Amino acid sequence: MVRSLIHSPRARRFALPGAIAISAILCLLPLRWLSWLNDFQDLTLTLVGPLSRQFEKLLEWRAPALTTQLEKELAESRQDRDHYQMLYYRATQDIEELRERIEQLQQGIALNPDLPVTLYAAPVIARSSDLASGAFTVRAGSRIGVVPGTVVTAGGVQLVGRVTQSGTRTCTVQPITDRTAGPIYGLIIFDEDTGKRITCRLEPAGDGLLKGPVEDRRDDATQEPLTPVPGQTVRLFDPESWPKNAQMLVIGKVESITPAPDQPLRKIITVRPTSRLERVSEVVLRLAGDLRPDLPIGGQK
Repeated sequence: MVRSLIHSPRARRFALPGAIAISAILCLLPLRWLSWLNDFQDLTLTLVGPLSRQFEKLLEWRAPALTTQLEKELAESRQDRDHYQMLYYRATQDIEELRERIEQLQQGIALNPDLPVTLYAAPVIARSSDLASGAFTVRAGSRIGVVPGTVVTAGGVQLVGRVTQSGTRTCTVQPITDRTAGPIYGLIIFDEDTGKRITCRLEPAGDGLLKGPVEDRRDDATQEPLTPVPGQTVRLFDPESWPKNAQMLVIGKVESITPAPDQPLRKIITVRPTSRLERVSEVVLRLAGDLRPDLPIGGQK
């Protein structure tokens, strides 16, 4: 009787709608009423689980070549993208460095436009093993006109020091902050139109700084003392010890002002260069006259 009902056309016609109706009703019932179905779930996973893995293997066997080829092409595309992105960033960095160098060289020329000075950019290739000395070696020598006393700058108009020894292809530079460099005279300009300015005598003070007294001078109109303030620029004004093409280069900026120990009315200023002179990686030498025409600016043959 039961078999005849199952295989009857009427039963088969209502089997699918009945299953859908029962599933819909079960979906609307609270979860706590369906806990008894967990046993059937575990049984179903036990039976179907091994078969699902076999189906996956079958699919992988049917289309392995296509999947492998797509993954290979995708990996190659990513490598090409990363490679060209690296080249783009490198080219952008080179362009920025060249732009900065051009601006720095233009500043150095504009400082003394009437003097026959050629600017030559060269890398720092070695530093002194003596920790007490800040001297370093530059890849530029006498074959392009470098001689002892040649002025060396960085960042356009920042005075670094001068050459103490010159070989054929290299030279030794002593920064102005080196303890054995000796004193240097500077100028603080308050007003270019009225000529308000005071001079100072600076000596290396360690840690890349210079320190020294400033001139005791008063304003001609108000008779008020001309007192420097932090942030003011100190420029080289030492015609007796430095060549003309070095005058008005930047020594640094005023960092602090303190009273002189023996003369409280006089001021002692501490000056910090705009760059760490003992750590620069490239300098610009201010050569008197013209370079040899077969040597490009910034490099040697």
